[in-house]
Amino acid sequence: MEFFTVILEKSSKLVLPHNFLKMLDSHRPQNMKLRQAGNGLRKLWDVEVVFDADGHMYLDRGWKQFVRAYDLGIGYFLVFRYDGNATFAVKVFDTTMCRRRY
Repeated sequence: MEFFTVILEKSSKLVLPHNFLKMLDSHRPQNMKLRQAGNGLRKLWDVEVVFDADGHMYLDRGWKQFVRAYDLGIGYFLVFRYDGNATFAVKVFDTTMCRRRY
């Protein structure tokens, strides 16, 4: 499954789409891993998953470090691809509308 998000504000957590949560069925992971798409040899970032009282799913502890490491800014477009093993491959597009290469 793939989904995208646009960074609209600085935040220490990122809400995940409700349809992604539905795809997980009743599984509620406590942690996920993030990596830069296109290079499986890059660092994996451990990110805690939390749920609020309304059932929304967020990437929490560790998300801020991922944002800092890849210098993600307001207006950046991120494409997340879930590999089914609690890991997301993330493509980053900056405000020039081009994919960033790290």
